[in-house]
Amino acid sequence: MNKRNEWIGILLVGLGVVLLLIKFNILTIGWGTIWPLFLLVPGVLLEFAYFFHREQPGVLVPGGVLTITGLTFAVCAIFDQWGWMSFLWPMFPFSVAFGLFQLYIFGGKEKGLLIPVGILGGVAVIAFLTSILSAAIGGLIPIAMILLGVYIYFNGKRFTDSEM
Repeated sequence: MNKRNEWIGILLVGLGVVLLLIKFNILTIGWGTIWPLFLLVPGVLLEFAYFFHREQPGVLVPGGVLTITGLTFAVCAIFDQWGWMSFLWPMFPFSVAFGLFQLYIFGGKEKGLLIPVGILGGVAVIAFLTSILSAAIGGLIPIAMILLGVYIYFNGKRFTDSEM
């Protein structure tokens, strides 16, 4: 089987899945959900351009940035959850780190690229963990206070009742 037939098959399966999701109202298609494709499709095409032809590894930087950014926007658009962006914003510096890291791996391992990859990747990881932990702690503190209050109430009640 030639590569063209493989890609046509993959494309048809992907379109079929999307059409089924639309049919069963799992996915709605409109400008609000398809605009991220204007970032995602060029990004994926740049990625494929390199991996199929193995020329010009520089296309991996914009390919990685557009793909990760497009995916981030697509997740929020598909689920109509733009509030998630308060947790997903670290994907933007990560996308640049990802593109640069791909250039490092496939473009001759120029060590100078690891400096921005490390800085941007580190910022992205710290920011993501901070936003996740702040959300988790924000929910855990009230729960911990309630549990502690219930414990103190019943523990104090037990001593009061036994003293009578």
